[in-house]
Amino acid sequence: MSNQVLTDSGVSSAARSMTICCGSTDDDDRMTNETYFSEEGTCDSSDEYDTDLDLPLNARSPPPETPDEDKLDVVCRKVYRSACSRQTPVMTYPQRRIEDGLSNRTLHLKYRTMGCNAMRPLSVALTNNLRVERLDLQYADMKAEGVKDLATALSDNITVSYLNLGNNDIGTEGAKWVAYLLLKNRLIKHLNIEGNKLTDNAAPHLAMVLEHNTSLSILDLSHNEFCDNGPKLIAAALGLNTGLETFRMSWNHIRGKGAVAICQSLKYNETLKLLDVSMNGFGYEGSVAMAEALKVNISLRELDMSSNRITWKGALIISGGLKDNNGLEILRLGKNPLSTTGCMDITEAITYPDCNVKFLDLTGVSILAENEVLADAIRMRKDFRFLHGGIVLTPDVLGERIARKKDHMEILMEYMRKTCIRPIEIIRDYDKTVNFKVAQDNFVERLVRANVPLHRFEMRALARAIIENDSIQNKDKIDYMKLVESVTEQILQDRIRIKSEKREVRKTKQHHKRILASGLPQVLYDRGEGRDSKQRSSRTSGSPSMSAINFSRLDLGTMSYTSLPSVPDVNRNIQSFESSLILGQKNVVNTHVPKPRVISMCADLGDQGKKKKKKKSKLVRKKKTKSKTHVETWISRSK
Repeated sequence: MSNQVLTDSGVSSAARSMTICCGSTDDDDRMTNETYFSEEGTCDSSDEYDTDLDLPLNARSPPPETPDEDKLDVVCRKVYRSACSRQTPVMTYPQRRIEDGLSNRTLHLKYRTMGCNAMRPLSVALTNNLRVERLDLQYADMKAEGVKDLATALSDNITVSYLNLGNNDIGTEGAKWVAYLLLKNRLIKHLNIEGNKLTDNAAPHLAMVLEHNTSLSILDLSHNEFCDNGPKLIAAALGLNTGLETFRMSWNHIRGKGAVAICQSLKYNETLKLLDVSMNGFGYEGSVAMAEALKVNISLRELDMSSNRITWKGALIISGGLKDNNGLEILRLGKNPLSTTGCMDITEAITYPDCNVKFLDLTGVSILAENEVLADAIRMRKDFRFLHGGIVLTPDVLGERIARKKDHMEILMEYMRKTCIRPIEIIRDYDKTVNFKVAQDNFVERLVRANVPLHRFEMRALARAIIENDSIQNKDKIDYMKLVESVTEQILQDRIRIKSEKREVRKTKQHHKRILASGLPQVLYDRGEGRDSKQRSSRTSGSPSMSAINFSRLDLGTMSYTSLPSVPDVNRNIQSFESSLILGQKNVVNTHVPKPRVISMCADLGDQGKKKKKKKSKLVRKKKTKSKTHVETWISRSK
């Protein structure tokens, strides 16, 4: 369209006409063409310009209206003020930081002591707020009551995707409401609940979230008080999770069975990319489980096991898993007692072609110069970064592996096996009298001519060892029978040594099996290994099928696995969980009235004492059968 030319009076009249158009709808019927343009502000009707000013009034569209935030109430400032004024028993004064933050994408309230009273008006305002996407409430002193108000409000929110509730001392009660929020709201992707004094009692609620929530991608449980049974339950649900990508559980008390379970969950999880379990006590048990998991897992990209009491023995075991892993790119093992031997084992594992580690962090651990040379060789082949605690000249005494020094006779035996020489052939060339005896010098000369890998002084020591128990007459000569006895004795010693080494290897394997059995048993997941993507997809698609975890297989001690959802319908279970949080536990009244028993007059009365005992035994059996959990009944039906 060509440019339009208007006079000054025409512009002013057009502006007045637009203000009239944006007025009330009652004046629309009384508006005429003179309303838009006066006689003084006529438009140039030249052919060079194309304009729609000559169109009738009903054919023109008024300019679009800009939305009014106050009318739409997107920010909910008025809602926040009214909620503060209605606060009981004490009115809460509105905070300027909150009023200004409700219109921003990030509501930053860190280190701001909110308390429970100040959280209620904020929760009411966040219910229908459409601006806030990141909510930071770290160190806000919310407690469990504040989390309850926030969870009920954010369950209907459609914009918040980042939630930071760290260091608020919410405890187990607050963890219940966090689980309620994540089961209702599937838009939150990042959750931080570190430093909230969460114990093993909060693990069932978090495990419920990990099992059913597929939208959460980052979860931080650091700086809490999880021990053994809690991580074991969380790991069981982590193996089924299909959405989590970053999981941090550092600075806890995880060791033993809990550490093994966390590592074993990596066998079944196919989406996790970052695992941070630093500042725990994984030790030797965790190293064994992690090595087995690395042989199977291909999705993990970063692993942080710093400060976990991993020794040189654990480093050797982890290196065995690294050789077969082709997915891990960042490995952090700093501040562990690895010793120079363990560092060399880890670096040698990275030289394997299947290993794709690009960054190795051994901060606080000293290495040898040979280790740095090996790292330079890796850099020539691929992009590789290496951090360590400095280079030392001598290896550490702890963990140093010294090769077993072979005996002189053992070296001779290896040579005889390699060249297929019999003992008689060693002395036959120098036995002129055929009495099966030869002098020491001739024996040594025969070994030198045969290129036996021994020095002359070692050969003389071998000759003296052969004739040391011989008679005085044959002190300077080697008897053939004595040589055969020495060879036979060496063969027996080798057999004993090999058997003892095999016995040690067998004991180590059995010990590793016991360690792995203490974590997540293989029959825990009824649907098989984590590689079965079809079964996993049917589990997460909401189909009416039973929970994929057989929690009755877990040895949780005093904890109960019945607090987890065990019915097939997940939505129904979430509703029951919500009602139990809000209304509390329901008291079930038994309205069943037993029918009167018909007694036959012709029946033999017998011993009434025995009948009472039989009745008691039947009642005990009924109680035992009724004590079966819902999970076990569904397992039996599925079979």
